[in-house]
Amino acid sequence: MHPLAGTEEHTMQERPSVHDSRRAHAHASKPTSAGSHAPRLSEDRTRVRADGPARSSRASRRPAPAHDHARTPSRATARSGREGYVRASVSTPHSTHESALRREFRIRKLFTRALPLALVLIAIVAGFSAWSAHRPITVTINDAKVQLKDDRTIDAAFDLSGVEVKPGDLVDVEGDVLTEGGGTRYTATVDGAAVDDPDRTLKNGAVVQVSDGTNVEEDSTIDENAALPSKRVAKGSGPLCVKQDGHDGVASIKTGSVSGKQVVEEVKQDPVDTTYLRYYPEVGNDKVIALTFDDGPVAKQTEELLDVLADNGAKATFFTIGAQITGTAADDVVREEKDGHQVATHTWDHAAGSGQGVNLSYMTADEQRDEITKGLSGIAGALGHEVSPVLRAPGGNFPTDSVWVNVDDLITAQIGWNIDTMDWSRPGVDHIVSQIESARPGDVILMHDGGGDRSQTIEALKTALPYLKEQGYRFITIDELLKYPPADEPGAKVEDVS
Repeated sequence: MHPLAGTEEHTMQERPSVHDSRRAHAHASKPTSAGSHAPRLSEDRTRVRADGPARSSRASRRPAPAHDHARTPSRATARSGREGYVRASVSTPHSTHESALRREFRIRKLFTRALPLALVLIAIVAGFSAWSAHRPITVTINDAKVQLKDDRTIDAAFDLSGVEVKPGDLVDVEGDVLTEGGGTRYTATVDGAAVDDPDRTLKNGAVVQVSDGTNVEEDSTIDENAALPSKRVAKGSGPLCVKQDGHDGVASIKTGSVSGKQVVEEVKQDPVDTTYLRYYPEVGNDKVIALTFDDGPVAKQTEELLDVLADNGAKATFFTIGAQITGTAADDVVREEKDGHQVATHTWDHAAGSGQGVNLSYMTADEQRDEITKGLSGIAGALGHEVSPVLRAPGGNFPTDSVWVNVDDLITAQIGWNIDTMDWSRPGVDHIVSQIESARPGDVILMHDGGGDRSQTIEALKTALPYLKEQGYRFITIDELLKYPPADEPGAKVEDVS
């Protein structure tokens, strides 16, 4: 027998089979006859530990053979096999499950013990918080001590203090009072710092100083691109009256919800005011005069006047009464235009009726407009075409705010005068002549071809016109005079007529 045969056989016998391991596990799981639950595994461990040294001792006394790595397992391999057997026996599924159960039991036991303690701590914290929230505090408000309990706000301290201050007012967007006392009740500082929240919670020992309230502006809305209305203004003085159109601007406008008032927050485009301008023409070195005749046409009388003008090469403007443009008088109107004169309106019937024959301002706006439109229609009916809408108001009464603004879309100009010959009163030929000859460049002379006997006027023209022609003057129509620019008038008064 080979010297190692016994050793090899013994080693093979020490390695249990798979079936032996299963039988050992099954036996270890069953209780012993004596009631002990010690597993058989303990006996195996004892046997392994007892047999191990004996085999090692015998092996050490044997001569060392030549090593055959192919047939003889190493010591480490044998040891590994034995240790693997032991570990396999300990780490069974059953023992792992028991360990997990033990850990779970310990965790549950710990949680069961800790839960009551945690609930107690929560109750203590909650109780302390509730006590702190309801614990009375003392604050100072305007040198008066005030004790606060549940409500610790500035408002509560103010109510309890009895301090009297004047509340602010509710005001509109322009600052005018809408409701007295409708503003803030008071203003306050807390420990020297200004606050605007009356519901701010105070701390124990806080020092509050209150004083009069402030005004509160009404609620409002803002239109960022609202039309900024232009105004209508009257400006200047002189015989010529024209309208200079303006336009609205653009602005951010705030409108009060209660008052309805509007204020401009920001101007984005300036408005240009519509101006009703009265002025003297700037004629420069031009020696021009405008002759004007009112209240015609009158048959034969107007014709005689036209003859004198033709003899002197003079042009004039006739301000006609629409109701009188009938019959042979209508023929005179046709001749006026044919001779190069300007035909304009003096209204329909010289503001008869409510206008009392002298003043359009006595009439309603509708009556004013009717007077002008019918007067222009009378001229168009005789001439067969429209004429320039130039007006001379009856009596020269043409206030901006009560007449002009009502009819400014019907006319392009209203013509007054700066020399009144008073011929309507028949002052005498010499008086009329002296008035005509006093004219200066750019003047407008008032005369009449109707409204009564105008023989003095006709005779005066026969003398005055040649004289003015010798002085180098020319006689032009109103339309021609309107082509000259307005003369500067420093410090001209501007009146709002909106």
